Amino acid sequence: MYKVGDRILGKYEILELMKPGSFGAVFRVHNYAIDRQSVVKIVCADDPTYLKELIESYAQHSCKHDKIVEIHACEIIEFQPPGAAVTPAVAMELEWIPGGT
Repeated sequence: MYKVGDRILGKYEILELMKPGSFGAVFRVHNYAIDRQSVVKIVCADDPTYLKELIESYAQHSCKHDKIVEIHACEIIEFQPPGAAVTPAVAMELEWIPGGT
């Protein structure tokens, strides 16, 4: 189980464990590689050959609107949810908006 202070994905330090969404784990993090506070959302991918989640993140990234959170980065990773097997996942670094959901 992840906790505040853990480093994940090689460049993020967890600052807060956020309420998980219906799709996966969500963390407020400090990206120490570029000194930026952001949110990391990890979404398990049902089918790694299809990766609908990755396609959706690319589509969201191309949408520029003040009501749509910006995606800073997106990558395919191996993720192991607590008590589960390792699974393919999509990790998205999202804009941090204090007080947002």
